Parts: sequence; C-alpha cells; structure tokens
Amino acid sequence: MDERAALVRERCNGDTQLQQRVEAMLEVHFNEPDYLDLDSDPNAVTSGFDHASRSESSTNERPGDSIGPFTLREQLGEGGMGIVYVAEQSVPVARKVALKVIKPGMDSKQVIARFEAERQALAMMDHPNIARVLDAGTTESGRPYFAMDLVRGLPITKYCERHKLGTEERLKLVIDVCHAVQHAHQKGIIHRDLKPNNVLVTRMGDRAIVKVIDFGLAKAMASRLTEKTIYTNLNQLVGTPLYMSPEQTEMSAYEVDTRSDVYSLGVILYELLTGETPIDRTRLSSMGYDDIRRVVREEVPKKPSDRISTITDRRETTLNDGQRNELIKIKQRLRGELDWITLKSLEKDAERRYQSASDFADDLERYLTGEAVEACPPSFFYRLRKAARKHRTLAVTSALLATTLLIATGISLRFARQASLASGQAGRAAIRADLAANKAEENFDFAIETIDQLLVRIAGEKMREDAASIETAEEIAEDASEFFARLIEQNPSDARLGFLHAKATILQGELATDRNRGGRQEIFDGISELEKIIDDSDNPEEVASEIARASLLPAKLMEIPYFVTDFVNGDAQFDSVDLGLEIVNEYELEHSSNERHRQIAADVLLRASYARPPKSAIELLRRARACLIGSESESQ
Repeated sequence: MDERAALVRERCNGDTQLQQRVEAMLEVHFNEPDYLDLDSDPNAVTSGFDHASRSESSTNERPGDSIGPFTLREQLGEGGMGIVYVAEQSVPVARKVALKVIKPGMDSKQVIARFEAERQALAMMDHPNIARVLDAGTTESGRPYFAMDLVRGLPITKYCERHKLGTEERLKLVIDVCHAVQHAHQKGIIHRDLKPNNVLVTRMGDRAIVKVIDFGLAKAMASRLTEKTIYTNLNQLVGTPLYMSPEQTEMSAYEVDTRSDVYSLGVILYELLTGETPIDRTRLSSMGYDDIRRVVREEVPKKPSDRISTITDRRETTLNDGQRNELIKIKQRLRGELDWITLKSLEKDAERRYQSASDFADDLERYLTGEAVEACPPSFFYRLRKAARKHRTLAVTSALLATTLLIATGISLRFARQASLASGQAGRAAIRADLAANKAEENFDFAIETIDQLLVRIAGEKMREDAASIETAEEIAEDASEFFARLIEQNPSDARLGFLHAKATILQGELATDRNRGGRQEIFDGISELEKIIDDSDNPEEVASEIARASLLPAKLMEIPYFVTDFVNGDAQFDSVDLGLEIVNEYELEHSSNERHRQIAADVLLRASYARPPKSAIELLRRARACLIGSESESQ
C-alpha cells in the first residue's frame, strides 16, 4: 500500500489535485471494482445464462452447504460484492429462492452498508414486477445475506431479441418496468442503476413478466436505508455510464431525484427500439472519467429513427432485401411520436424530461391506443436558442427567425382577428378589414421568406464548419420541414409552400450526407414533391433548378467522383442525373438569365457526360462549357 502511494506521488509530480483523483480511483478499483465497469452487473439475480462467472474456489460456501434455513444448490451469479445462489428451504415452507450473500473478504464497512441498504430497499417493495425479499440474516462467519424471489429470466434486451418481439410488445414491457419503478419512487427509493441486466423478463404461462432487480446502488429520498454511513469516493461514478443520467455524473447526491431513473428508462427504451444505446458502447468504454461526464451531460442522442438509418447505411453491403425492407419499416414506425417520446425521456435538462415514471408510461399507453401523445419535437425557439449559445454564426439568424415567427404567429393573427371582427361591418370598417387581412398576409409572406433565407444560409459552407454545426443545421432543417408540412395541411394547394417543404426535406438529406449517416431517402422524397408541384408553380424555372441541383446529390451521398462510370449503386446515381438532364433540357436552364441556374445546368451536363458514349459526351461537355463561359462573362 505504501509502495503504491509513493508511486502515485512520484508519477503525479507534485500535482496534489491529480494525486487525490488517482488515489480515489485506485481505491474504487481495488475495493469496489463493479462501480468502474461500464456495464457491470454486480448483484444480478439471473439464471446465469450470460454472465455467471463461477468462483467457487474463492468462497467458503459450496452446493449442499446451509445458510440459515436455506440449503445451497447452485451458484447463480456473481458481482463485485456479492454472490447469488439458488437455494432451497424445507421448513416451515418448501420453496426455492435466490440467496444473496456478501463475498468472503468483501465484508468491509462500506460494502456491508450498501448491502444492508439494498436489503432494506427491497424489503419496502410490494409490487409484482419487483423481486421480493423473503428472509434475511447473517452467516456463521458474520456476513449478511438475504433471500428473495428466484427469477429465472433474461435481461430485457436479450429476451426481446430471443423471442423476436415487435415494437408494441416491447413498449408494453417498458410500461411494466415504468410502473415498477414508479412503485419504488412512491416508496421513496431511487434505483440509480436501471439497465437491461437489472430488468429481467421471465415467463408465466404465455405471459412475459418483468422483474426489476438489484437495488445495490439505491438511494432513499427521505429517511436513510441504513444507519451505517455510505461514502462516495472522490470522482466516483455511481451507476453505469451507458445508462446514467447527466445529473448522476455531477456526483452531487442532492441533484439526483426520481427523474434520473426516468432517463435510464429512456436509454433502455432507445436500446429496445434500435438495438443500440444512445451513446456508442465501444466509444464510451475507451474514455476517461472527464470525457464520460462531458459526453453524458452534453451530447444529444440521435432520434431512434435516424439511428436506424445509420445502421442501414453502415450495413448496406451486407443486408439482403428482406432485412433492408424490415429496417425501413422500423424507421417509419419510429419516426414521429416514438422519436418524440424517447427523446423526451432522454432530455439532458431534467425539467424537460417526463417528471415521473408514470408520466412516461402514460405517454407510451397513449401511443399504443392511438391517442395524442404529450411529447413533441423541440420548438424552433428552443432549438435556435440552444444553437445560438453554441454556434455564434447562428446567433443573428436565430434572433431574426424568432422575430419573424413572432410576427407570423402574433401580429398576423391579431390583424386576421381584426379582419374577422370588422368583416361584418359596412363602409369604412370593411375597408379596414381588407387592410388588416392584407397586412396579415404580408407578415406571413415575410416570415416564410425569412425561413427560406435561413435554409439558404444553412446550405452555405459557412454554416457547416464542423460536426456540431452540421448537426444543429440538420435539426433546424428538419424543424423547417415539419413547419412547412403543417402549413401545407391547412393550404394543400399552395405550390409555394410545397416548394419550400421540398427544399427543406432535400437539405435534411444533404446535411445527413455531411455527417455520413444516410440522407438518400429525404433527397428522393424532396425531388418527387418538386416534380408534383412544378406545373402549378408561379416560377417553374426555380423549381426546375432545384430539381436539377438535387439530382446531383445522390452521387455525393455515395461519394462517386465525376469520372466513375461503374460503381455499386451507380445505376441509382445515374438515374437521378438523367432526371436532372431532362429538367435542364425541358426548362432550358442552360439559357436562363439567372446565373445560378446556368451553373447548376453546367454541373448536371458535366456529370451526365461521364455516363454517355464519347460522341454524346462531347456534346454535353460543349454545352456545359458554354454555360460556364456565359456565367463568367456576366460576372466580369
């Protein structure tokens, strides 16, 4: 021990703060190793299918030994401080139980205090989805134990995979977990380590039964669970980082309340819907404490539907058609309300999260019964306010857009209301009504134009300097797309709104390519929408130009250089370029008076030339050169 302390002092080179942190981490590592594991399962009561490392040589107890009124039959699981056995009791009742006892050598005051706290927490529970404490006592050697319901189950994620459960069945299991956690909260207990390994699923007849286990890190909200003092070491993360809430990383007991468990439930839901945790498991396992805290506190997870897109794109070359179609169906199912519900449970700010586990369950129930859910996507104002704090380039645009939306939704409504009230009056009042209605329309037009300019600015390179800026820009483009979609519902014949909605959708796909996470479908959806509205547009050349520009994006998505003519998925790329060429020809974009339209036409002609025979290619290149020369001479 003295040698270790001397070595730490030497390596820290006089940095007292660093030395204290290293010593604290070493203390945790050697005395309570389970607190360091990213996905440890220190005290799980499971069947041992996945993680029952046997250590019979390290304990005095053997199958056949007795502890209190129980006879040990087999070791079921082992964690950092306890071992769990299947045990039998013959008197006064015959039954099988799971018996948990502290490991020999681990009976320090700290471990015993935590063990007693867990035992007391479980003893307070009376819920069908929480394992019950049946008995408790002390071994002959003085180590505490307790007996509880024997749960032969699988972690909830593995159960859903093994039984190939659909989305609705998975949601129903999560609802049961929420109700169990709500019961614990009503008893004044915060679990603090909810994760799949601590949520087991077993079967009773043809029913799947959830059991929440392992209250080893539980915290009482009011009275203490034990008279013994439980210390949290300096810089110790209490819980499992993959599933812990941002406030848990602050290591202030006063900041952690029941909403911390809601966050962990949200991570479990995310994993059940996508097969992956919000934060990449491999990435997190390679980080130090400070980076773990930063990532958990700051990094906003992708929407579940977007994560499915990422999985699809990452496995594009290994998926067969059936698997690809299934993932597309899952993405469509998740998009919208399930995205909103999941992300609300994962809000970094606890005030914006579901305020209780029962609120979370209620919203899932509403989704299953087809009712309107309480969760909704973050508003423009919230998203832009956060963006402006992080990215100074967005600050002015955010303020402008906020002002614009206030005009559109506030002043315009006031003028429209005045118009409605005045419309029933004669003479000058009717004139005032017309003026008010015109003013409302002008303000609405101004709002629409400003949002369009925001999208144009986002599309510029200045708004795409780094990954964080791109992510923010993509979120705003998505919000704009949804904003225009709602307006279209009220004005389905407005070609201008259709044009702006299509532009925002295409921009979503374009930004997704910048983050290497798909985007093909959004681009194609936007192009299809533009094709539908081009004939009704007041400015068909502008719509045609956007179709032509978008037709080049699939090539960017697949990173196909101009000179490549034979490539995997190349047919899809050239199909879109062919469409672009048709549009250029039909609307004569290469002869447009608009310089930008001519430059787009030149890009399409250049791209199309590489998929043509030499003679046709030369003609397309000649036309592209003429477009570019015209643009250059105009700019001089």
